[in-house]
Amino acid sequence: GQGYYRVGWTSYSDIKAQGPDGTTACTPCGAGILAALTDVDESMGGNDTTKLVAGSSYSCYIEGGWGMVPTGVILSDNTLQFSAVLCDKNTYGVANTTYGLQSTPCKPCQRNLITLQNGSRSYTDCVNPAGFGYSPSGATQCAPGSYAPVGSMQGCVQCPAGRTTASDPTKQIAITDCVVIKGYGIFVGSNPSPAGPWDPSTSGMNDTTKAMLPVLPCPVAYYGLGGALDSKCVKCAVGTSTAGEGSDSALACDKCAAGYGMQGGTCTLCPAGTYQPGYLGNDAAGGSGFGSGTTCIACSTTRSVYLSSNRNETEFVSDGTTYRKGALGREECVPKTAQLGIDIG
Repeated sequence: GQGYYRVGWTSYSDIKAQGPDGTTACTPCGAGILAALTDVDESMGGNDTTKLVAGSSYSCYIEGGWGMVPTGVILSDNTLQFSAVLCDKNTYGVANTTYGLQSTPCKPCQRNLITLQNGSRSYTDCVNPAGFGYSPSGATQCAPGSYAPVGSMQGCVQCPAGRTTASDPTKQIAITDCVVIKGYGIFVGSNPSPAGPWDPSTSGMNDTTKAMLPVLPCPVAYYGLGGALDSKCVKCAVGTSTAGEGSDSALACDKCAAGYGMQGGTCTLCPAGTYQPGYLGNDAAGGSGFGSGTTCIACSTTRSVYLSSNRNETEFVSDGTTYRKGALGREECVPKTAQLGIDIG
């Protein structure tokens, strides 16, 4: 729509005032600019305030959420022509009905702030978008591992320990976007399941509850793929282990578990008479030896001196052995044979 006004008054008999819509002698406010009855009708003597007319450019107005801009056209009275625009998203217009023909363009929101609809009326309608934290200078995308709901007007919120987010702001909206980091898994110390604290049941939990579950680095002999709200640490195959905590792939299960040794590319129980304490940081070339996590170590021999009753000393050597396969340490080694401490017979 468009409003009109006329400076001064005119008689209906004035040829310029005649026309099918009664606006021939009037000046248009401009496209989209409305008009209100704001001036005393001079034809009534200028004293009757009950009968008002649109008698000046001040009668032209825009409503809240709109802006007014010059069109570039100069009218016959050497004034600028204006038009009204509904302010787009991420901008805001005048707060209330504003009278008069003047440049009042829509104003942009601060850096990265948005509005939720067209026709916003104030800078207070500008809010942070989802995945962006608010600051006095505008909004900044949250770093991975943090999130911000749309319109929160607060800084980014850090995910709980052991959790992160994607770097896509559309996936940094709420705590339910905080997934488990690779190499980590949910841990419930009070879990009554026989599977233990590393394998709690999450059946029936909503996403918010899952996102609040404690998360810890996967222990030795486990690995964590992460990527879900309730990602768990996965135990390495039987007989295999990892070099340390926080492993993030099954490929990290490249060590033998304590009591196992590498035979033909497979970790098998160490035979009796040997032991393997697990990986202890030995990364020597060839990946073998004590603490390599791959080699079964033979129990050492036991050397002793036997003193007979006739005072003769005899050296006695015995190989070591263990009472079981899969021994874990040298403390399980014992002499295979032993000699009594006195002569018999």
